[in-house]
Amino acid sequence: MVRLNFNPNDAADKAEVPQGVYDFRVSSIQERVFGTGTEGMTATLDVFLEDRMIKVYENLYYTKKALWRIRELCKCVSVDWPEDGGLDSEVLIGKSGTAFFGRKKGEKFLNIMEFIKPSTSEPNKNLPPLPLEDEVPF
Repeated sequence: MVRLNFNPNDAADKAEVPQGVYDFRVSSIQERVFGTGTEGMTATLDVFLEDRMIKVYENLYYTKKALWRIRELCKCVSVDWPEDGGLDSEVLIGKSGTAFFGRKKGEKFLNIMEFIKPSTSEPNKNLPPLPLEDEVPF
């Protein structure tokens, strides 16, 4: 067994991310069936803070009462809402927007409270590039 040589007392606490308005980019979409049996997707968003980038996972559902949330995401990243039913996830990946991020009562992770608008900068102009599939180490 290898002993990892560090002093645990040297670990600094990571600063909590304050709620606020941040630019984001959709980095991936994963379709899934949730524990309740409801079909939907999880959008992984790269959220750009002043000093770092964090990941936020947004669960979106395919139910009639919840589709408005996917429509708001599309509007926020300048993707047309499909008229024929269905949406190719590839049209969302790499798109950027601006949203208000906050915390629901009792939660420590940020959630999207409201999609606001497309990013004010050119899409991906000031954002780190997405890695190519063969560059992902896992």
